[in-house]
Amino acid sequence: MIFKLFLSVFLLCSSSIAHAKCGDTTGNHDCADGTDIWAYIVIAIVLMVIYGYVSSKYSDWKKKKNREANFPQAENSIKKGVAYNVILNSGHKFNTVEVLGVIENEEDEITFANWEGLFVLVQENGKKIFVKRASIRFIEEV
Repeated sequence: MIFKLFLSVFLLCSSSIAHAKCGDTTGNHDCADGTDIWAYIVIAIVLMVIYGYVSSKYSDWKKKKNREANFPQAENSIKKGVAYNVILNSGHKFNTVEVLGVIENEEDEITFANWEGLFVLVQENGKKIFVKRASIRFIEEV
């Protein structure tokens, strides 16, 4: 169905361009200079680009709709003031810590050992723990 639609638009546009190039409005375009073929090629390319764009957007929309139907979108559930157990890739575990926030370094700021984006945790005794986000294996809510 989509192919038929594009074919009809292609034929309509190409005949309109051919009539306009010849200056003929009666439908008898007798231009023999060979420029009609370029109009067909350009129209075909433009239609293929438009078709590719539309089909890509439709496919992405359909995948997103299917994914949301099967697995609903989870909201960002890490909240300030809630106790968590944080387990690192090394196996180290921080029990009942609160998330204070994230430290982002400025571009002109020099960082120690190239640690950017530290995750800041607070223990029950008030001590702060600075952890690289990449080193966190998972966070468990207590």
